Amino acid sequence: MPQESNSDFVEALARGLAIITAFSPTATALSVSDAAARTSLPRPTARRLLMTLEKLGYVRSSNGLYTLTTKVLELGTTYIAALGIWELARPHLEALVALGPDLVVRFGGTQDPRTPARLDELGIPHLAVRPDHVDDIYRTAETLGTVTGHEAEADSLNRLVVPAGVFVKIKA
Repeated sequence: MPQESNSDFVEALARGLAIITAFSPTATALSVSDAAARTSLPRPTARRLLMTLEKLGYVRSSNGLYTLTTKVLELGTTYIAALGIWELARPHLEALVALGPDLVVRFGGTQDPRTPARLDELGIPHLAVRPDHVDDIYRTAETLGTVTGHEAEADSLNRLVVPAGVFVKIKA
């Protein structure tokens, strides 16, 4: 990691962000040694940063491997919300409303506090889910399939999610 000479530069923050960006679609689980190697940080520093990120909820550890949680999405949602994402999504949401859904399942983060109120205004029941890991997405889909009597559809959806957490678009 290059050293910054500006006195306003906070190297600890830069190092923490370097740890977060060390994860990638091909490196979804990192050991302390992996994180240190990918960031060129000393191993003890990478360990402390990973432990701090875990305490803050940005990563979770299991069997010596760290994975990102969905809390990292919150780092960019304020920016996205400022872009007027609601206006970009409006045609898609209008199409969704036109379908007359029995239930809308939405991500329960802090990205757009207006969404629940809008769904309430439209009289559309909604359920907020907040999976912290790809495995949680599988369990959420299975639970929703069981609750709604659509187990086969939930199983089909789970087959669209590959183990790396990448959603695959299948042409109809």
